[in-house]
Amino acid sequence: MLNFLNNKYKKLGPGRLHLQISILGFFADTSALLYINWFALDKYLSRDVLALNFALHGIDINQMPPGQLANYKEILINSMGTTLALFLAFHAIVYYMFFKGKLWARKYVFGYTLTTVLLSIIEGVLVVPSEPAWGAALIAMTLVYFYMHMGVRFIKKQEQ
Repeated sequence: MLNFLNNKYKKLGPGRLHLQISILGFFADTSALLYINWFALDKYLSRDVLALNFALHGIDINQMPPGQLANYKEILINSMGTTLALFLAFHAIVYYMFFKGKLWARKYVFGYTLTTVLLSIIEGVLVVPSEPAWGAALIAMTLVYFYMHMGVRFIKKQEQ
């Protein structure tokens, strides 16, 4: 498999490989963050999860005024959405700098893709039984990040 990837990277050439990795990374990050923002946050911030969170602070949600829990949930979702948007903006800059050949960006993308592959495998194994569609998407994203990681490795070896 590594020979197949190395041959593909050689055919692309360094300029196109940088571009491809940058575009793939941005779209993979965007896909994951949109899923989290549109689907996962609402699911994982259920009434039970929020009740447990408040209970840890000694607050009983049943004694809250009507609508306060919904307002709190909306604030959490909006705050997380803003955080995810800032993360995506930061990664857009990193991928652009990677495309421009900056060493610090290459190191960042190298480490980021490695950890993303490892964490996506773990999460995919845990998620596939309960959510097959998201599990399949995680597996596909893992392959994309693996392709990117190996591409960065290839670029690094070519420059030595």
